[in-house]
Amino acid sequence: QKLQDGRIALVFNKDAEVILPGNLSIQISTVSGDISIISAGTLSVYPSYLEINSVSGDVNITRMPPVSFAFKTVSGDITVEELLSVDTTSWSGHNGKIETVSGDIYLEPPLPYDLKIHTVSGDLHVEGKLVKKSKIQYRFETVSGETEIKTEEDSNLVVRVTQVPTRFGKLKGEKGVWITPWNSEIGGPFTYSRVDGISLGLAFNKGGRDRISLGARYGFSSKRWTLWLGLRKMIMGPLFIHTSLYSRTATPDFWKMSLMENTLAAFLVSKDYYDYYRKEGFNAGAGIILPAFHIKLSYASEKFISLDKKTDWSLFYPKRPMRENPTLLDGYYKFITTQADFSRHPFTINFLLRKSINTPDNEKVYTGLMRVGFKEKIKRDMLLVSIISGASNTEDFPFGFRLGGIGTLPGYSTNQFITDRFALLRADYWLKIGGIHAIFFFDAAKIGSFEESVKADVGLGLSPFADFSIRFVRNIEEEGEIRTYVRLSKRF
Repeated sequence: QKLQDGRIALVFNKDAEVILPGNLSIQISTVSGDISIISAGTLSVYPSYLEINSVSGDVNITRMPPVSFAFKTVSGDITVEELLSVDTTSWSGHNGKIETVSGDIYLEPPLPYDLKIHTVSGDLHVEGKLVKKSKIQYRFETVSGETEIKTEEDSNLVVRVTQVPTRFGKLKGEKGVWITPWNSEIGGPFTYSRVDGISLGLAFNKGGRDRISLGARYGFSSKRWTLWLGLRKMIMGPLFIHTSLYSRTATPDFWKMSLMENTLAAFLVSKDYYDYYRKEGFNAGAGIILPAFHIKLSYASEKFISLDKKTDWSLFYPKRPMRENPTLLDGYYKFITTQADFSRHPFTINFLLRKSINTPDNEKVYTGLMRVGFKEKIKRDMLLVSIISGASNTEDFPFGFRLGGIGTLPGYSTNQFITDRFALLRADYWLKIGGIHAIFFFDAAKIGSFEESVKADVGLGLSPFADFSIRFVRNIEEEGEIRTYVRLSKRF
């Protein structure tokens, strides 16, 4: 169909292959179909502009021509392999823009001109040699996406990573990935839980490597204020000092699922998977932070206070009762905490150890967690593996561990197992079929002593868009019933 402005529109309702001359401006749109563009190696005349829009279909470019472009997808991945021209002058004057919600971006090799890249949860992978010798800058804005940059040590490629919204503990970095340490605090301007109900307030974060974070939030069911102030100051190279003051709700279950997912589960369907306690005091310490490595040593003096359940309400199940919140030994505690985090594709390693100096009953307490994560894209699919282990000298809350439920072993009941040590393996395989993902997953845990039997479950899931998935799981050990549940994010 020839349009009034002289453009030609081609519409297809099935797979098609189209051969076009190079001297065109090209715009391609699809819903679930994949888009593959292969430039002829002999092409000497290039398009004036290239625009691609896709919902769930993947975009694959082989032999990228030197052209300004705009690529936009919702969940489709974007892959660029090879450059049509290594003549640096042919790339001058061009730029590109990439936007995606949850799709991952693969540039192999890096495109030799400035790019603006925006994702919500999609990752950015850049690998190969930069053909251009002058400085090239990629501006990567993301909410939770990760970056992996593999170029020469003396490369002129600079990748500026900005977390949006910026949170305390996340940095703006260059030519690398700034990892986010594990954090047991309950932060943010809005949360919902059975101990505070709706909790609203304001949060302020400012700075790059030197940072200040402060906020206040009020729980309408608990009638309690949550307050926090945090400071970090770089003093010499990667060395920093930090201090925090707080009176806030905390949880030891931060590693099981994201705060936002737990908030939505509690607010919508009365499923609050965290357990809580009140923490009032301060901490201070020092550490080293590098693009892929973070280590911190802290001293904390805190008052722990047990919290009671204050509400059962949820939007769709206003009368469904929530679990009671566990109690702890109230009083003053002092701790030394060591925390280390490392990220280098495809691995992420997190380590956290807390050892008491003083407790209300003068009994020594220690608790530690370690997680090794593996994430690798296999063509259009994704393999996710997490091994996490914990050890403590007590089962008592909040130092012991509670397993079972969708954050750990979804084939079992929530917090079915209480222990002082465990090792948990979780594995997901995301298989892309058209515009959706089929998910195959498996979990196995050794809980308590080595003589105890392995607890395991296996399941299937379906993800129609982004990280949302509907899952079906059954535990293997007891040959239990098939459980159905929903996840709003990837498990790890």
